[in-house]
Amino acid sequence: MHNKPARVFLLSSLFILIFSLCAYANPRVVAHTNTIPGFVCYRSIAGIKNRITQLLKQYPQSLRVSDIGDSWEKQELGEGFGHDLVVLKLENQNTPGPKPSLVLISGLKANSFGPVEINLRFAEFLLAKQQNRDDVRYLLDHFNVHFIFLANPDGRVKAESQADGYGQSELITWTKNTNPGSCPNENGGVSLEQNFSYQWQNQPNDPCSPDFPGTQAFSEPETQAIRDYLQNLAQANPGQQLLINLESWQNFILHPYLYSKTHKVRQYEAHQILTNKLAYGQEAVPQAFNSAHFEVQYGTLIDFAHAELEMTTINYRLGSELGGRDVSQCAYFEESLVQAALDSLFRALKALPKPLEYAAGPEIHNLKASYDAESKKVTISGLADSSTFYRHTNRVTSIFELSYSFDVPPWHPQANLLPIENFTRDLDYPGLAEFSLDLDLTKIPAQGTMVYIQGMAEDGVRDSFDAGFVERIWIKALDTELNLYLPIVRSKP
Repeated sequence: MHNKPARVFLLSSLFILIFSLCAYANPRVVAHTNTIPGFVCYRSIAGIKNRITQLLKQYPQSLRVSDIGDSWEKQELGEGFGHDLVVLKLENQNTPGPKPSLVLISGLKANSFGPVEINLRFAEFLLAKQQNRDDVRYLLDHFNVHFIFLANPDGRVKAESQADGYGQSELITWTKNTNPGSCPNENGGVSLEQNFSYQWQNQPNDPCSPDFPGTQAFSEPETQAIRDYLQNLAQANPGQQLLINLESWQNFILHPYLYSKTHKVRQYEAHQILTNKLAYGQEAVPQAFNSAHFEVQYGTLIDFAHAELEMTTINYRLGSELGGRDVSQCAYFEESLVQAALDSLFRALKALPKPLEYAAGPEIHNLKASYDAESKKVTISGLADSSTFYRHTNRVTSIFELSYSFDVPPWHPQANLLPIENFTRDLDYPGLAEFSLDLDLTKIPAQGTMVYIQGMAEDGVRDSFDAGFVERIWIKALDTELNLYLPIVRSKP
């Protein structure tokens, strides 16, 4: 009688061991329904939709979702087929607009699994940190972020269907939407990456080609929906958008124009500095307009949005050939791509509202406050840094000045900028400077105040003066009855 429970336990343990070994041998056994078989790091289209629904329920005060159009299958085949194209808009809805915008679009190329996942993880990061990180809170108070995670949902489904469960990246080759057009076989579809209007060309004209750009510019409902949404955004707040198109493979960060090796974008040097700023810490490398490392591409999203809508635009192409080309292997994706890309997108958001200027200026680090009970003063200190955030440039910068403002950021029309006179440049690296600022707490209003800090750097090569990223700190008022004070570096509650 005493041996029976032991035998049952041993049999159960053996069954679990055998099942575990089988599952390890065949990844399809353990593949989660919300991830792509063989690629546990990438959520499937079903998983992405489920996550959006969860986020909307969890953060109703921060998120709005908009249906901006239909995929080709839904438009042509009707209900029960295809998908909606949706935009998730993130901001503090209690602060009035209009606001400058960061627009993040991913998934035009159907098998760009990694960029879609990065886009979604960035939304999750901002939402998770908005209450306890003041830099995030500042950004969402004053700006908004528009996420289009799946710009080509029909194509995404087809690309996911090519996953065999063993993580073989080379099998997942589908990049287009699923409009068969006049292609006589199963290879019909339109390359949405090349279906926008600016410098669109009808080459190649083979409807079965993987690079087929469509029969005309904006021939596809997906690109029409994106066009209409961006046009409305640009008309509502002209010149106040930074758009980033997230794609896979080649490890480049590019600015307009992609269609030409001779046509320089206006403010070319500023665009180069922006791409170098966003490339900091990444494997992705900025490229000059005439670089031989990438091929010209016609009818692209970033060329269209810049030339026709006057948006500042950037193209990320993340991932290496060894890492899996278009479909990065999960180990490479997690270890080499994700965190660097999230840091880069955070810098992109911090570059608002003037990305072509603020990318060239200093960042503010180590911001903190300390209180002197005897003098009833609070000292704000930090580091201005314009020397370490550029790659592949020969810039020579020096911290020129620092300033602060109360309650509204320095770029706001009503801001009253006050100088921070106490700062010391590093003798060896003048692009670094430590600073401190003393405030009289007896003059702080009862509700406390926001203090915004910004630095300016002098560029000796470009002969320019560039303001940088803004940081803020909330200063509590002094309790006059108890004579107590504890400075807190966070958002006003």
